[in-house]
Amino acid sequence: MSIEWLDDRRMRMDMAVVGMPANAKAWQVMRDGKIYSVNVMDGQTMVMELSGMMKMMGGMSNAQGAQGGETLADVQEFHSLQPTGRRETVAGVAGEVFLLDYRPGKGQRQKVELVLSNEGTVREATQAMLAYGKLMSSAMGHVDPAGSRRLEAEFQQRQLGLLRFGDQFKAVRISAQAPAKQRLELPAAPMSMPQFPGMPGMPGMGSNPAPGLR
Repeated sequence: MSIEWLDDRRMRMDMAVVGMPANAKAWQVMRDGKIYSVNVMDGQTMVMELSGMMKMMGGMSNAQGAQGGETLADVQEFHSLQPTGRRETVAGVAGEVFLLDYRPGKGQRQKVELVLSNEGTVREATQAMLAYGKLMSSAMGHVDPAGSRRLEAEFQQRQLGLLRFGDQFKAVRISAQAPAKQRLELPAAPMSMPQFPGMPGMPGMGSNPAPGLR
């Protein structure tokens, strides 16, 4: 996974997808308080706003949102974040090892190592990812748990960014170079989601496509 950002409101995320055809590309764009999915295949470009997709998927999106590894968004209860006195370099950036004491959404209270840094680029990337996570949770109809909000507040108060979260996440390469603005633009106007019979209560379904964002 790679991310590019201009601030905590504009971000692009590219992910390698197993089994994707060689002539296909897919990425997500966060901007204007929304997340868009972009898919390009055989010269055809499709842009869809994710909240509409999640509403159409309904309960399936909620079930999928509960899956996956434990990350910052899965901190149900926050107990403490303590420095260990150890240092670790991740992606060429020197960081400090902290021990997070927390309870995830599923499971018992536990402790995990976090490598954190006050380097500016790392802090910016973390804030962009946290903003993305909030929008994704909102699209799925979830509310970030109190523990996640408390951990985010700790990051902001201590001016820290994330380099490693246990063995779930680890930065590989970090660059301070800003992306070209067109990288965070939508290549086409977002498509509207169709209104299917038996699926009432979905505002915006079946409307005209929204104007393209530039």
